[in-house]
Amino acid sequence: MERIAQLGAKLSLLRVRDGNCQLIGANHHKYALNAPLVEKEVADFEVQHQLALPADYRAFLATLGNGGAGPFFGMVPLQDSILTSDLIDDPMILSKSFPLGQAVELSELIKAHTEFDLFADDDSLDTYYRRIEEDREFREINSRLETQFHSSYFSRGSLMICDYGCGLAFRLIVSGDARGQIWLDDRANDSGLYPLGDPYTAKPVDFLAWYDQWLDHSLRSIDEFLVAPADSSIWPWSSIERSDGRVWPWGQ
Repeated sequence: MERIAQLGAKLSLLRVRDGNCQLIGANHHKYALNAPLVEKEVADFEVQHQLALPADYRAFLATLGNGGAGPFFGMVPLQDSILTSDLIDDPMILSKSFPLGQAVELSELIKAHTEFDLFADDDSLDTYYRRIEEDREFREINSRLETQFHSSYFSRGSLMICDYGCGLAFRLIVSGDARGQIWLDDRANDSGLYPLGDPYTAKPVDFLAWYDQWLDHSLRSIDEFLVAPADSSIWPWSSIERSDGRVWPWGQ
């Protein structure tokens, strides 16, 4: 509980420091959290989906809030963190193990099944689309891979807890060996699914560490923004960095 109280204090400080909501996404959530869930609401969700939420996320929901202020465009409320269409296809999708232990990319799946390297050279994409048009077997294999890649198979056992923007989302794994870890889902851009890693140790990142990293990065960013010259091009945004199959979406 002390760790969660510290996050609440940092969020309050950030709300004051970025009073004009200059940071990316702040104007959307305005550093406000929704009301916390009561124990029965959390327990009912767990019973309905036959799972136990990771303890740190569960405590956050019941203590600080159920969605709202968070990285980029904010946290998604628990009840909205799974697609209705996924539940219709499989009501028990959350209780099934998340299928990945390491990052997966569409380009790597294509290469593994067709030996075609999308990034071999500058002309690879043109060659790829030409083969799609001319080679029926190649086209059918790629169609099958893309369908599986974008299906609920790769999102089972996980909650979509945060909107990154541009089709990206953060997922919290709730079932399987990766339970408790945060992953970045960039399948909407035909990229991949990546586990978040600590920028110093590359170890998996849990929910509270992820939220804390966002707060620390945001506080540093607003300090830089406030002291920058009026015509400065500095903008408090960080690109995704990758190393050893893991990613972190804000600087060190």
